[in-house]
Amino acid sequence: MKFIADQQSLSAAAAWVAKALPNRPTAPILGAMKVTVRPDAVTLAAFDYDVSLTTTVEVMTGDSGTFAVPGGPLREMLASLPHGQVQVDVDTARATLRCGGAVFTLPLMPVEDYPALPEVPAPDGHFPGQAFAQAATQTKCATSRDETVPILCAVRIDVTGRRGALAATDRYRLTCRRLEWTPAADPVTYGLLVRVPALEAVCAAIGSSANPVQMAAVRNLNGDASMVAFTVDERIITCRVIDEAYIKYEERLADIGERDHSTEVMVEVAPLTAAVKRASLVLSRNQPVKIAVGDETIGVQAAGDDSQLAEPLAAHTRGEHITVAINHAYLLDALAAMPTEEVRMQFGKATQPIMCRPVGGTDYRHVLMPIRLA
Repeated sequence: MKFIADQQSLSAAAAWVAKALPNRPTAPILGAMKVTVRPDAVTLAAFDYDVSLTTTVEVMTGDSGTFAVPGGPLREMLASLPHGQVQVDVDTARATLRCGGAVFTLPLMPVEDYPALPEVPAPDGHFPGQAFAQAATQTKCATSRDETVPILCAVRIDVTGRRGALAATDRYRLTCRRLEWTPAADPVTYGLLVRVPALEAVCAAIGSSANPVQMAAVRNLNGDASMVAFTVDERIITCRVIDEAYIKYEERLADIGERDHSTEVMVEVAPLTAAVKRASLVLSRNQPVKIAVGDETIGVQAAGDDSQLAEPLAAHTRGEHITVAINHAYLLDALAAMPTEEVRMQFGKATQPIMCRPVGGTDYRHVLMPIRLA
């Protein structure tokens, strides 16, 4: 069995599929990449029982068959080859890669032991691709790394009618981005908790593509969603969803939004980001930055163990003067997620949640919990 394909296309496909390879596979075959060859295309796949990535690349010529090889080495070998045509020959024991003067060999792994890939149903609808990638980036920054609480490590995706939303929280902050959802047929309503690595693979699949992201819930025999499938062009992502109740984030956001905000600030994102980054130089990881709102100014203040910083910035302010303490890394995440040049920050009391929104931009909200000052 053999096939010939473009090195750049094949290398890009293997690099993306390799995102699903586990660092420590529970079985050797899960560290493999499954390759399915047809006369006009080759399909690469990786699956660790939680996330699967599959993509197809056109070939100049090919036979028909399936084999499996170590995924990590295949990715690295393809990336190292010169641009041009790659010829892959497969015999009973090994696969041989030839490109230019370079020749690599890889041992075959028992493809019959490879787990069956999840079946992908017809899509329930689609999101605009670039908007979905932006929404995923804006929300996943508020997820936790504490894997003992899985729902805090995931992003919630909700669809109802023609509306969609992505949300995330790690208890100390809450993010939400609304965006358009186009149902494929009859409107559906459901919510899914999707792990961040799967979302990152979807974003990588989108890249600069202008095409939509199709989404489908994969249901078990009881009719409950057990997996979710995303399709972007020739790339397919499936992920096992987390089956746990999620917070009623819309109610919490509405409560914070309707609360009487005694102070409001509109300030340019770039200068504030630069000032907070300077403040972080004098702060340890757990020390907060102070934000002091005055008359048409917002001050960034930091007091480390040996160094200090104080920097006033011009801003449009309304209401009372206030000083709050915020985790500086969380504030930088919030500012980085803003899609506009200005951010609106709304404050209540010094211990109440801070609402951050883009000025004149998308329907995005980012809530930060302040740190209580001694």
